[in-house]
Amino acid sequence: DGDGEISKIEFSTGGKTIGEASAYPYTFTWRNLMADSYTVEATATDNNGAKTTSRSVTFLVSPGRPQLVAEASSSRGIALESVTLMSDPFPVISEHFLSSDQRTRVTLFGHNLELKAEENLSAITAQAEDAQHRIYSLPVEAIAQVPDFPWLVQVTLKLSDELQGIPEVWMSVSLRGVSSNKVLIKIKDAQAP
Repeated sequence: DGDGEISKIEFSTGGKTIGEASAYPYTFTWRNLMADSYTVEATATDNNGAKTTSRSVTFLVSPGRPQLVAEASSSRGIALESVTLMSDPFPVISEHFLSSDQRTRVTLFGHNLELKAEENLSAITAQAEDAQHRIYSLPVEAIAQVPDFPWLVQVTLKLSDELQGIPEVWMSVSLRGVSSNKVLIKIKDAQAP
């Protein structure tokens, strides 16, 4: 700025301001971006009110590895029984008999799990791993975005009869062959009250 000093830089996309900086090096952090293409421009305002807008820059945010949500202080998964919304331990055989097969459905929460428009549930798989590293495939029955949280996805799966008698398992999902982290959930002993 030949006749003044820069007083602020506004960053915008589609005419909407997304950030502002008033000190060199004039940066800001744009958080919680979904995988997509973004076009951003910067407008500098000097101490006399004069403005200059930069060329637009387009960048692509690639989806990262699928991530299941866990408690902050542990690897314990954030999971709910899909009908009662109760947390673990989960019985394999539902105590509420709301499904014809009487098996418990568990909802896990994660991000980077969005299906493409042309994809269906076959793009995502789920598995449980016990303490002896045995793997159990679990049917995925639904995947949906959590209302009011565009970055959060819920995946509903059915517990397998093979999990009866196993006190806890490590759950993971794979999307298009890319595996998520593992989160721990507890299985309720069928004999326990």
